[in-house]
Amino acid sequence: MAESRFTDRRGKDVLFALAVSSSSKQQLGRLALQKFIYLFDVLALACREVGGSKAFRPWRNGPYDFAIQNTVDALAFRGFVSISNLSFRRTKNTECNYTLTEAGKTVVAQFKKDKAFYNDFSLFEEIALEINRRGWKNIKNIVYSEPTYRFARSNFQGNELALNSQDANLSWQLLNDLRKSFEVTRDKPMSRRTLVQVFFALLDEYATTPDSKFEEQS
Repeated sequence: MAESRFTDRRGKDVLFALAVSSSSKQQLGRLALQKFIYLFDVLALACREVGGSKAFRPWRNGPYDFAIQNTVDALAFRGFVSISNLSFRRTKNTECNYTLTEAGKTVVAQFKKDKAFYNDFSLFEEIALEINRRGWKNIKNIVYSEPTYRFARSNFQGNELALNSQDANLSWQLLNDLRKSFEVTRDKPMSRRTLVQVFFALLDEYATTPDSKFEEQS
């Protein structure tokens, strides 16, 4: 099947991110795509007990995973992603928007038939709901408030952000403690919807205390 060529995780993540953002009537550029998938990776460990990527690194415009850019370029070459509004601000700085083609939408529909993949798609949807409430134009500030990335930036660490590690994923540690407390007197675990809402509420709180050690870049 066509989708079997894109069973690598980043191919699935890129396709899901673009499908969900399209449902929100939002086109994603290069950096917004990186940030949307970053938020998914941060929450993956808490929501499905399987960690996200450890390939993100602190970068000039936020956490960056080269595999995402390589994947979306490959998907565009194969006709699953469309590129529009292409422009060049300066050398090595390309701006554009990505959307799924009809072929890309077909692949997403096939992926969603798998239960594990459908759960990932649903997590992207939950994240998008919270971004919608805060505005997609603010996605950079949302990501810059995330504790793992915030700590790396404030300490000038350029190492990989090991979001798949319970020891390194600071958001997971916060959410795990809250979830344990929440479930002490309950028979049912905290729902994913509540967990995502709590996560974004924490980011809102972090955003009110900017880090003076690091000057934010545009």
